[in-house]
Amino acid sequence: MMVGVWRLAAFVISTVYTSNLVAYITIPPSPVRLHTLNDLAASKFQPMMLDYGSYLPEAMKTSEDSALRTLGQKLELLPYDEKLAFSKLEEGGYAMLEEAAYLHALIVRNRVTNAYYLPEVLNPVQMGWYFPRHTPWKYKFDHYISLFTETGLTLYWNKETVNEYEKGLNYTNERVQEENSLRPLSLQDFL
Repeated sequence: MMVGVWRLAAFVISTVYTSNLVAYITIPPSPVRLHTLNDLAASKFQPMMLDYGSYLPEAMKTSEDSALRTLGQKLELLPYDEKLAFSKLEEGGYAMLEEAAYLHALIVRNRVTNAYYLPEVLNPVQMGWYFPRHTPWKYKFDHYISLFTETGLTLYWNKETVNEYEKGLNYTNERVQEENSLRPLSLQDFL
């Protein structure tokens, strides 16, 4: 009896070990995700940007930061054609550099589902309030606008604007991969 239990336990343990070993050896490693602009500059990805007259390409080429300078020198400016840019992204080997909210809007509009964002921001959200010259109440607005920015309200408003845009395009069923493309299996995967 004891020998039978021991053989069964040994069989189960060796089968599990062998299965895990085979799975570990045969499954290709997942691609390494980039996390910083230094990672992007050192990678094989070709940075690209839509050419709409932004100051950013020239500023990157003359930047004191070595990663930004490298990205600026490698940067490929594309004519303002979203379809061309996203077809290059789908081919692989390219990384798109844009302002975060604008890039998110482009991704939503073109229904791209296999993209992710670097956590490090190249260019933060730009917002401006315009007042006529020598406006007497400008100093009061300066205080409140800086409070809005410091508390994150401007980023929140920007996020809400993009969410409303997504709802207008009926983009609620598909989400852009921001962190991890892995998800648990469900019964829907087998149907």
